[in-house]
Amino acid sequence: MITDPGRYVVRRAKLLGFLPLVTGGGLILLTGRPDHVRREFFGPVGLFGIAVTTGLLAYGEVDLTTPRQSGKTTLELAVLVHRCRTWARSRALYSAQSRIHAHKKWEDEHVATLKASPFAGEFSVRYQRGDEAIRWDNGSLHGITAPGEKSGHSEVLDLAVVDEAWAHEDARLEQGLSPTMITRPQPQLWVVSTAGTHRSAYLRGKVERGRARAASSPTRCAAAPTA
Repeated sequence: MITDPGRYVVRRAKLLGFLPLVTGGGLILLTGRPDHVRREFFGPVGLFGIAVTTGLLAYGEVDLTTPRQSGKTTLELAVLVHRCRTWARSRALYSAQSRIHAHKKWEDEHVATLKASPFAGEFSVRYQRGDEAIRWDNGSLHGITAPGEKSGHSEVLDLAVVDEAWAHEDARLEQGLSPTMITRPQPQLWVVSTAGTHRSAYLRGKVERGRARAASSPTRCAAAPTA
């Protein structure tokens, strides 16, 4: 039973064919660190990914709020890796509150984790500032962008992960990224964040819409309490 959907909302998170890589078991396989995987990740998102596998993503947006130190970075990396490895020549971007933060997370967490994973032989890394990317052998690219930058807004994208959404006071980043996905067959936007502040208007709007959707149509929204 969902006791408080607002505390841990994954809006429109029922994914068709989102393979076990993004379930709890898949996260452990990728990182080898079961202690970093919250029990909720074995729940709604994972169950839908395992139970229904038609090969297509059902929804274009997933909004997730979660406490700190709860496996958020691991989940985001799994989402990015799944996209890049499953569909050749995919374009995926990760964004944080600034390019400095995005680059640090990308290099210290994404690149470092993948180099120590079973996928280490499937990619190379381009470290050039302003054009950083994990270059998969199948032609997919996993790069970074940040609010206020035009580079990510001019590319054609299949996946965008907006991390630390609490830092955004408006929807300019999403408005810049969304048009780049229009022509793609199954684009997806992930908006992920810990708790915000009184200035987190962008995140607050996502949370309020998620709560309303969970209350009005629980069968179309996956949610679980944070415990």
